[in-house]
Amino acid sequence: MKLFLKILLLIIIPFFSIAQTENDYYFKACAEYKYKNYREAVNNLDKAIELNKNNTDLYLKRGNCFYALHQYNNAIDDFMKVEKIKPSLSSYNLAKCFAKLNMPDKSTLWLNTNLNSRYKIAKNRIKLDAAFKSFEKNEQWKKIWSKDRYTKTEIQLSYSTYLIKIKEYDKAIENLKSIILSKTRSYIAYSLLGKAYFYNNDYKNSIYYYTKAIKIKTTNYQYYSQRAQAYYKINKYKKSLTDINRAIELNSTELSLYYDKALYEFALKDYEKASNDAQFYLKYFYKDYDALFLCGQICYEQKDYLNALLYFNKTLKLHVDAKYFVARGNTYLKTKTYKYAEHDYAMALDLNPRMGNVYFNKGIARLKQGNIKGACYDFIKARNYGYMKADDYLRRYCLDCFEHE
Repeated sequence: MKLFLKILLLIIIPFFSIAQTENDYYFKACAEYKYKNYREAVNNLDKAIELNKNNTDLYLKRGNCFYALHQYNNAIDDFMKVEKIKPSLSSYNLAKCFAKLNMPDKSTLWLNTNLNSRYKIAKNRIKLDAAFKSFEKNEQWKKIWSKDRYTKTEIQLSYSTYLIKIKEYDKAIENLKSIILSKTRSYIAYSLLGKAYFYNNDYKNSIYYYTKAIKIKTTNYQYYSQRAQAYYKINKYKKSLTDINRAIELNSTELSLYYDKALYEFALKDYEKASNDAQFYLKYFYKDYDALFLCGQICYEQKDYLNALLYFNKTLKLHVDAKYFVARGNTYLKTKTYKYAEHDYAMALDLNPRMGNVYFNKGIARLKQGNIKGACYDFIKARNYGYMKADDYLRRYCLDCFEHE
């Protein structure tokens, strides 16, 4: 029995290691693609493809990199490999490549393939795509649109998507509700209703409609991810975590899910797990200032103030925001570095001068430095902006200060 287990481990471990390495290269490629480092993304995808020559995601991503690099023939080679494994999946990509090469015959051929497939792209997206601009007046292009390519429902769904994009949420909701009157199993309509209600800050209705979509389409990871975000908005963090874990089960290679998971774990005060997931995400998306800020918050809550400062410093190098200065100021306050705390609070108030709690903390930092008059000024500002805790400090430290003026 022991010999059998040893043999089994010898077989399994190398395959597991290969899968992990393949994912590692793919994750790196996804991050570099986002940061527009397309050549570096291609290098990582080359290594991943060496390990797995049948993964369509790898060829699709590398094809998109080549497209961004204007290497259209290389992109076509990759998209054609996708077609051999999953017909029509990369048909739209091929249409764009051939359009860029000024080959309208082949471009329209692949566009027709896409429009007759389950991967059909919305009409508005095609017509607005700059790739096809060069032959919009071409007879073949006109012929494509001479036929009814979309059902009434598809047109309504596309219009609703557009309404959400331009923030006309009430109109989108009205349009989508008219669809589900007759198409009661349109999970796309339910999911779009979930999205429209979410952006309209109606999170309970958002959850309701995402739940309807999930009941019909149980394997769509995005619906779980989006419902998790709605639960998070109403402080139902355990439900958020349940949904995001399900989303990861369905698509473990979507890295953004791990950041969301860390966010929910942080809300639940499970700092160790939150740190692990945030660090995993940051391993690849190293320029994501929201993730860096989250890591700083986790360190702060764990009283690891030195590392919190390191993360907040990195965050502020990438993006300036009042809350980042406040967080770093709070950390300096904890480490009794009062001069730096005062400076960060001042920077935050320059960006958002209506934060009573920040004026109060700035007053504390000044008080600790012996600047009683400056502290009292901040305590007054804090009280004026509704931070009533400042009253006690005004009575304790500032009565004499005012009497001598």
